Formats: sequence, C-alpha cells, structure tokens
Amino acid sequence: MISFTDDYYFCVMKDDIVVINSIADYCKWCGFEALNPLYTIVDMSDRSKTYPDTKVNLGLFAIWLARGEGYSIGYGMGTYDYKDGEVVCFAPGQVAQIDIFDRSADSSIGLVFHHDLLLGTPLGAKISHYSFFSYGQNESLSLSPIEEIQYMSILNVIGASSSDSVSSQHRLEICAHIESLLDLCQQSYERHSARSKENEDLLSRFELVLNKYFKEGRAEQEGFPTVSFLSDSLNLSPGYYGSLIKKETGLTVRQYIKYKIIVIAKLELLGSTLPVSEIARKVGFIYPQHFSRLFKTIVGMYPDAYRKRFR
Repeated sequence: MISFTDDYYFCVMKDDIVVINSIADYCKWCGFEALNPLYTIVDMSDRSKTYPDTKVNLGLFAIWLARGEGYSIGYGMGTYDYKDGEVVCFAPGQVAQIDIFDRSADSSIGLVFHHDLLLGTPLGAKISHYSFFSYGQNESLSLSPIEEIQYMSILNVIGASSSDSVSSQHRLEICAHIESLLDLCQQSYERHSARSKENEDLLSRFELVLNKYFKEGRAEQEGFPTVSFLSDSLNLSPGYYGSLIKKETGLTVRQYIKYKIIVIAKLELLGSTLPVSEIARKVGFIYPQHFSRLFKTIVGMYPDAYRKRFR
C-alpha cells in the first residue's frame, strides 16, 4: 500500500479508499486511454476493460449514464440501485462505492472531466448552480428515451471533437457541449426536485458550512476554519465528526480543507488580477510562502506559474 503525507494525498489510502485527481491517473486506474489531459469518455461496453470494484474519492467531475443493470452505488452515506437509463453525477472530492455483480450487463458510458477544464469559461461560472452534484442529491436522475438519445449524441460530438489541446478555444468548445449535457440532466432533476432538505447527511452539511465560511470572507479575518469550529457548527464532537469524514472521503478534515483552499485559489488566480500574497490572505494564510508551498505540493507548480500557463 502506498503511504501518504498530510499534504500530498493523491494515492491509494490505508483504508482502501482510492484518491484520484487527474484524468491520466483515472484512465490508468480503470484501463482506458484519455481523450485529452482534461477530459475523457469511458465506455464500459468494452469487455476488454475491467473497472475495479472499490471505494473511490474522485477529484474530478463525472457524469454516468447506466446502460444495462447489475451494479449498485454507495454515494455519500447511502446506497441506491443504478438502473438502465438513469444518470448519476459526481463532483470533485465526493466518494462513491461501485459494486458490479454482473459485468456482462454493464454497458454504462460516462464523461469525466477535470475542474481546470472549466476555468475561464462560462460553464465555470455556473457549474455550482447544478444542484444535482450535491451530496444532498442522493438519487440517480431518470432520463426519458429522447433525453437518453440526446445524451449519447452530445457524447458523440465531444468524442469527435477531442484533441490533445488544452488551448482556451478548445476548452470553450468542449465546455459548451458539456453545458448542454448538464442542462439535459437539469431537466430531469427539476422533474424530481421535490425532496426534503431534512435528509441532507453529514457530508452535505459539511460542504455547506465550509463554503459559507470562505464566501463570507472569514478565512481572511480568522484564518482557515479549524476542526473544532466545523464540528461545533455540525453539533458533533471533533473526534466523532473527524472519523466520519475520514471514513467517507479517505481524507482528514484538515486535508479536505486544504483541498477546498486550492480550488478557491485557482479560481482567484485565473478570475482576478490580485497578487498571490492577497489571494493567500483571502484563503486564510498569514505568510504567502506557506500558501505557495502548499499550492506547489498539490498542483505541481507555484501559483504564479499556474496563472501564467492557464491565462
């Protein structure tokens, strides 16, 4: 088993939760070739491939259409059947347990894409509006026969348009197709949107508290949120709450907070002209060099280099 440190956790965890944060690593893990460094299509009808049965923390967006039956998905803290003609959607950092008990019946097809594909695009500005990516949405989306045809048509267009390019123009084109796909899912979600918020589980509430903390600018004033603050906000003891988060995501609470910090920092780097030192303060760092070191450890380059490359 690969060991890991508190800051660098893109690896197989001790408790058998696989953490994957790049398209290349995802395709290597499940035995497919990537269409592009930032997105790919995975077709499970290829019987030569063997998708692992395991619990995975995917640092990527994923949209899967079930074709055939023979598997179930554990999502958040619940489990539900994944039936023919239904779609499930995952956001970066969410955990799914996929159990396939009849591979011959699995012809699912999915689109997997990295958050960086969206940066600087219209879709990047509205991705959070698609509520079906939330842990609170713990049911698959049912597509009508016509919607299923539209889904496959969009994937065919993405596949035909694929290239190795990560240029702004190519990303804009692909994101436009992905937006059409998400709008299709939104139609299904709105048909089944009468769901009680009383059923939101711990992970959903945790995300809400964390997002609110950064949105209100508290990180700049008080530093990034502590484990005790988050546990108090959720009315749970720190030990119990921390163990639940670790069990369900494969990450400690501190690791999860750092993941959030990097996502927010990326958006600031590409969506504003603020200096790195100011962005560091906004996400809770007193010393910019500590922020830059964390960014380099997780992303693979320093903030200035990241901004220069993608802008």
